Amino acid sequence: MVTDMWRVERLPAHVDDDGSLGDEVSAPSPGGLVVKMSTIPPGGRFDRASYAQVMAYAFGAQAVSSDPKVIPGMHRTDTVDVVTIVAGELHAVLEADETVLRAGDTIVQRGTMHAWQNRSQHPVTLVSVMMDAPRSHRDAGDQIPS
Repeated sequence: MVTDMWRVERLPAHVDDDGSLGDEVSAPSPGGLVVKMSTIPPGGRFDRASYAQVMAYAFGAQAVSSDPKVIPGMHRTDTVDVVTIVAGELHAVLEADETVLRAGDTIVQRGTMHAWQNRSQHPVTLVSVMMDAPRSHRDAGDQIPS
């Protein structure tokens, strides 16, 4: 489950902006940011196709792979994300290593290939601030098979 809590269409923000949210959950607009609250259910069967749809729609994720040889959920976004775990335990999986995050931990994700995995028996709740961050170049090395 993903909920957009606040949206700024363009920075700098103005204190009199209403920050209103529509019904749509989406990635930040160009030059903007969005604050999201997400709940990731306990680990289990991973449906790559459904995950890819949710990630593209709610987070603007690119390069989500359906290849079974690729780490499930591996993706990237053109954003800088500040992610804080509110409850539970989450594995932040990168291409070369991974980190276990627990309630109160924060990680800054800067547009690299990564996956979020809940390997526990309990839901994980996290808050993320996603800031639009265009890439200065496209690197063929960070593409993953589809």
